[in-house]
Amino acid sequence: MQSVLRPIQHLISLPPRMAESFGTLEGRHPPEWFAGHDPEGAPLGSGGGTAHLLVEAWRATGSGLTFAQWLREGRKLILHAGGQSRRLPAYAATGKILMPIPVFRWARGQRLEQSLLDVQLGDYQRILRQATDGVAAMVTSGDVVLRFDMALPPLPAVDVLGLGMWTTPETARNFGVFFTRRRDPAGLAFFLQKPSPERIRELAQDHLFLVDTGMWLLSARAVEVLLRRCGWNEKTEAFEGGRARRYELYAEFGLGLGGTPTVDDPELRALTSAVVPLPRPEFHHFGTSRQMIESLSALQNRELDQRRLGAAVVSGSHPDQYVQNSRISVPLHRESNHTLWIENCVIPEGWKLSLGHVLTGVPDNTWDPAMRPGVCLDFVPVGETSGWAVRFYGLDDPFAGAVGAPGTHWLGEPAMDWFRRRGLTPEAAGIREDEDLQRAPLFPLLEPGGIDGRFLEWLFAAEPESRPDCLRRWLKARRLSAQGLQAEIHLGRLYAQRAELRAASLRAVLEHRAWSVFHRLDLESTARAYGITTGELPELTASAEPLDRVHEAMFRSAVLRHRGDSAWRGEEQRAFGLLQEVLVREAQLAPVVPAASVVEDQIIWARSPVRFDLAGGWTDTPPYCLEHGGQVINVAVDLNGQPPMQVFARLCAQPKIILRSIDLGLEDTLETYEQLDSFAEPGSAFALAKAACALAGFLPRFHATGGYRSLREQLCDFGGGLELTFLSAVPKGSGLGTSSILSATVLAALSEVCGLGWDRPALFSR
Repeated sequence: MQSVLRPIQHLISLPPRMAESFGTLEGRHPPEWFAGHDPEGAPLGSGGGTAHLLVEAWRATGSGLTFAQWLREGRKLILHAGGQSRRLPAYAATGKILMPIPVFRWARGQRLEQSLLDVQLGDYQRILRQATDGVAAMVTSGDVVLRFDMALPPLPAVDVLGLGMWTTPETARNFGVFFTRRRDPAGLAFFLQKPSPERIRELAQDHLFLVDTGMWLLSARAVEVLLRRCGWNEKTEAFEGGRARRYELYAEFGLGLGGTPTVDDPELRALTSAVVPLPRPEFHHFGTSRQMIESLSALQNRELDQRRLGAAVVSGSHPDQYVQNSRISVPLHRESNHTLWIENCVIPEGWKLSLGHVLTGVPDNTWDPAMRPGVCLDFVPVGETSGWAVRFYGLDDPFAGAVGAPGTHWLGEPAMDWFRRRGLTPEAAGIREDEDLQRAPLFPLLEPGGIDGRFLEWLFAAEPESRPDCLRRWLKARRLSAQGLQAEIHLGRLYAQRAELRAASLRAVLEHRAWSVFHRLDLESTARAYGITTGELPELTASAEPLDRVHEAMFRSAVLRHRGDSAWRGEEQRAFGLLQEVLVREAQLAPVVPAASVVEDQIIWARSPVRFDLAGGWTDTPPYCLEHGGQVINVAVDLNGQPPMQVFARLCAQPKIILRSIDLGLEDTLETYEQLDSFAEPGSAFALAKAACALAGFLPRFHATGGYRSLREQLCDFGGGLELTFLSAVPKGSGLGTSSILSATVLAALSEVCGLGWDRPALFSR
């Protein structure tokens, strides 16, 4: 039996500055979340980092428990999102997992402030909840989005379970690879790290192979073995030497797993292991600047059916242009401005953009640089009030290698070319040629007044003009390395600028909501974000689809509620009123003329079973079912051999509608349209019966000829009044569908009495 109710604690490794500010900036707090980082100057690798993070989380949240007790108390989801992020510099300081991700145009319920972490989290939690009882932790990567079918295969109870995906040898060569014997596909034979395609094909004669997705499920026993490999002493509950040893989870621990492991380690070989292929997986990597754009484009274009995308999107594939949390006054063209990422930026009309840009953090400015293809700019806030370090680099720069080495590239070319073309040497700038590019002080720290378009162009130009003033400015400025920027970034300023620009973006989304993603956003989150601004409430769009008008009215209500304005209740009622109009619209488009089809001494007896709801409850409830359709599984049930919901209908001499409930001992008499038109009171014992009578044509707006001057006049013409008597052998609130089934039973009785001839689809619709 699976322990699906065991709590999940999230452990996330981030760059040091971000780890220290994570709870404040991201709004996630212990005990559900713990953010940590490797010790300064001592990278521990994926295995050592996992061990260190677990121990630090235990010390912070263990509340007197031993490590073993804490480990078994709840499942741990470990997300590795730190590292230097050399190939994706824009989000090195915050961690790639916290990069903002635009709303997917095909999705509903997403948020403008969502990050890569938010996109990942639901699927990771789903796997961890389905895992068997013995699973203590799941380790996964922060720079990957995995999509797979909702229906997961059974997960075996082993110490180490790898989640893999089928692929080609050419793709698998860049990852870890699981091998299983063809005669025993359930058990892991061995694991290899980045084998060549030739080696994979050779082994494939006797083995199946799956690429490692980076998601590993570990038992408590496996975690304890991992910690021992990192120097953990279980008796003293401390690492030998005071810190975890450097150790690789995939390149060392993994090689010792399986029936015929690559590395012979008796303790690792004793761990049971298996691999399970994910059903219909999609693997989207966010490890580099280019992958960030390409993976997001692949995700945006998962759905191209315009009927499902709605009128709010442009037909065809989504261009790989991403502008978010930004104010941009430059027109973008699909052909000349592709492979573009602009986030947390102000781009005035003077900028000349081309293609292959990642622009982040650009503050408010009046500059006018001409950006050459492939150039990226990152403005990193340093200091409490002002000052930005200008990081300039190429889209595919790896930020690795010695500055003076021919193979070390910067701005897409050998790094030494940058110095030569500006008439200086690295030594003249205080940079050693044998220094790693990541640690070289290249990026000037400047006040806004010290930046202009010509200086920016001089920084990244392939053939720079001779500008002694720019050279002096660069040499004179305090300069930081890519490594140093992670330590000196002012995260508060970065997040404040992003929040300010996001608020402006939200106003634009609202202003253009007829074709923007507004109607697909999470309503509560969007209203909370707009509620803290001073923006005016948008009026309902007259031409909008009915459900979109419901959404807009509820958005107005939620904004007012967040602002503490008591008028929110009125807007909420307005939203429900609009939803009511949506629900009855079909009945109003197909009005009826009730005519008595029974004689005075005849009684119509309608009966229905109740239901057991086995799955899908509430998916059949508006407005969800109107947008997505309901998917429920029910069983019809009689009580003591009899359908327990019963309705008796007959004519009566007086021009009245008389409603009686045998089980409640109540009676109500309706003599006017006003009395009948009170079914919107949910507390009324006869609300459902009144609504059914209205839909049967006893209210003018549901009558094919517009109705009569009074209910009395209509009933006289009808041939007399109506008596409806109800009997429910199950109490209200039982969860057996009494309300909806009583509604259907009353409507069925009225259809017979009034000669309406409703078939089952019409009956259920009404």
